Amino acid sequence: MNHKAFSNEVFASNDPQSRAVVLSYMRQQGFDFTNNQDIYGVDLVSPATGLALELERRSIWVDPVFPFSEINIPERKGRILRNHPEITYVVVNKWFDRLAIVTGEKLQPYLERTYHNPNFSIKHGEHFFKVPVSTWCFVQVKT
Repeated sequence: MNHKAFSNEVFASNDPQSRAVVLSYMRQQGFDFTNNQDIYGVDLVSPATGLALELERRSIWVDPVFPFSEINIPERKGRILRNHPEITYVVVNKWFDRLAIVTGEKLQPYLERTYHNPNFSIKHGEHFFKVPVSTWCFVQVKT
């Protein structure tokens, strides 16, 4: 199965600011998360509650409304999502001012089937879980 190769450049341009925005939003909601020390694990963890967040930035999401009827989650994320339904998945838009949030419990039914989807990163396509936008909670955040 094709997977997008890890890129330090892409990571550096997306991850730090995505984490900062999500950490700030979660603190405003009364949740205290920290960076996970396990670089191969979920992105953010809450030692007090046992909750965990997996983050992803979508540069294609530029308008207030998400541009598609489904949000694709890369199949490679399935290794943590299938085994840990307590993980919440958070998508950050291009401008770091909107979030799409879905609980692992709501994700579980959509993790049973993957779909091949050619994209900008993988010309021959990567496999994704397709999750309807109606499953997600969308919020605007202050940056």
